[in-house]
Parts: sequence; structure tokens; C-alpha cells
Amino acid sequence: MGVAFGRNDCVQLPVPVGLMQFVGGVFGMGAALERLTGSFSVDSSTIRTELGWVPPYSMQEGLEITAKWYLGEKNTGLDA
Repeated sequence: MGVAFGRNDCVQLPVPVGLMQFVGGVFGMGAALERLTGSFSVDSSTIRTELGWVPPYSMQEGLEITAKWYLGEKNTGLDA
């Protein structure tokens, strides 16, 4: 996502999931952390097959358009 905002200096610190879950449990945030760290996948094959739907943008294009919109740039590539 940082690349879409024109930044490549983002720092990511590796934190073991078990440690996050432990700390989250201590602070009563276990359920929220499970949603954050648990498995999540979306399969669009059914809608693509049944309706012939094709996403209008790739994931990267969508992130770039969203970043431009968020930063207030006029030409995002979207027809308003």
C-alpha cells in the first residue's frame, strides 16, 4: 500500500502472531486480533463464471486510484 502512496520507506516490524494474540488477550482484544490474524480469503470465481463479471481494475490499479483519491488528486482515473 505504501507504494501506491508514492512511499517506499515504510517500516514493517515482524511481530509473532502468538505474541500479538497473548497481548490482545491480556487487554481483552482477543476476538479483534483473531479477525486480524485469522484466515480470510475471497473467491470471486462463481460471480465471474455465472455473470461473466470482470473486475474493472487490477488490485494494484485499485490501490493506486484509492491512494490518489485519498490524497485529493483530481485525475484518479475514475469517471465520477
